[in-house]
Amino acid sequence: MHQPRTSSHSAATPIQTYFTAQLEHDTKQDKQLQNAVSSAITGTIFSGVYPVVNVTWGNKAGELPTGQTIVSYIDTGSSDTFAVSNKFVCQGLPDVKANTFSDDTLPSVGGSLPQSACNFGPLYDLSRGNFTNITSQELRVAYMPENEVLNGSMVYAPITVGGLTVPHQQVAIVEEAVWLGDGVASGLLGLSFPSVTSAMMRSTYGSVEKPQFAEYDPFFTSLSKQNKNKKNSTMAPVFTLAIDRVPPGTPHWKSAGVLALGGLVPATYYTGNFTSVPIERLSGTPNDPSSALSFYSTTVQVVFGPPGTNISTAVSADVSLKSKNLTASPAFQTIVDSGTSPNFVPVVAAIPINNLFDPPARFNQTLNYFVVDCDAKAPFVAYRIGGKTVNGVATGGVLMPMDPRDMIVRSLNGLPGYENVCFSAIANGGEVAENQQIIGATWQRNYVLAYDQGRNMIHFANRRPY
Repeated sequence: MHQPRTSSHSAATPIQTYFTAQLEHDTKQDKQLQNAVSSAITGTIFSGVYPVVNVTWGNKAGELPTGQTIVSYIDTGSSDTFAVSNKFVCQGLPDVKANTFSDDTLPSVGGSLPQSACNFGPLYDLSRGNFTNITSQELRVAYMPENEVLNGSMVYAPITVGGLTVPHQQVAIVEEAVWLGDGVASGLLGLSFPSVTSAMMRSTYGSVEKPQFAEYDPFFTSLSKQNKNKKNSTMAPVFTLAIDRVPPGTPHWKSAGVLALGGLVPATYYTGNFTSVPIERLSGTPNDPSSALSFYSTTVQVVFGPPGTNISTAVSADVSLKSKNLTASPAFQTIVDSGTSPNFVPVVAAIPINNLFDPPARFNQTLNYFVVDCDAKAPFVAYRIGGKTVNGVATGGVLMPMDPRDMIVRSLNGLPGYENVCFSAIANGGEVAENQQIIGATWQRNYVLAYDQGRNMIHFANRRPY
């Protein structure tokens, strides 16, 4: 989920070199790195396109010491971690039409619905929870493209993921929601940067002047800092995500990938070297070291051709483009977002790509997505990642294709009434100057991604066949 808020050069060097260097150990590096990494098994929901993980919120004294397990979306496109209160008010359902930005305001309380209408999973029991209210702050956040909106209280609470705990983490307890859930998840683990957290000062909400946000360290940032401060700590400020491709209807509790905190997922998940790119500041923000990073953004091209196109990963992107007569879009900046299902690309590429399906995909005006026959032949689509861009022209880099199996998605976003409708994994991101493009979870199922907050880089590797 990309969280809007008002307010290059590639190196194919094995990423392991960086991790072990960061640990500042000259011997037994592989063993030390392995011991430093904590892994959490992920699941998926909505026909296997959204990754989720169990997040434990600690209980107060006298309650079950294991805490409360909240099934939470793994979201690299936002920074807040939340759980939905058992006393929350369902203020309504999001508009069906997707791919539009919502205002970060909620409908009036008079339009509230039964809690069941928002369709969250098991809720956070306030009476058992161990948390301290931050009375001066509240959560106000809208998620795109789902058009879902949340409001709640900011608190400090003990949070555990994959056996690693931040005992005093700032998080949110949701009290009002405009949401259309899946009946499983009732939380979210935001893994992006502090600059896009959504804690608002209560005293400024609703004022004529611009609301004031209170930036704080999200869960993984806090985890990295506390491990860095520990004596003889070996945890690197990196997390790695591998999302499995699973059949529709697979239960969320079945293993569907892995989230590794502090290093790499096991080598059985990936093959070859990692391609590494710097995380970029979003267009329109000052491009200098003093300007904080916000999302995991990089500049790419989308490359496409007819169904059945094959490329060799042994040759450069430039050679592949020339030899296969592939079409490349202009270079554009995109966010790598595990919490969004489709891939939003500029309109100049979205329309011709969807026309290449056999039979062609059809644009659905109501949903703002392309609908496609479930048995259609999918076109070739790849991202050129790590190229050097000069005056909008990209050279070099690596072509990283989508697997044809991921180009057609059944029941996108779990929309009611569309359970047996298939959608294209390529969505219209509009004009580059007006919209932020997104690399979504459907593409990521064919790759392993390491999010490197220590060196401000993203590292991509091919998944081993599975």
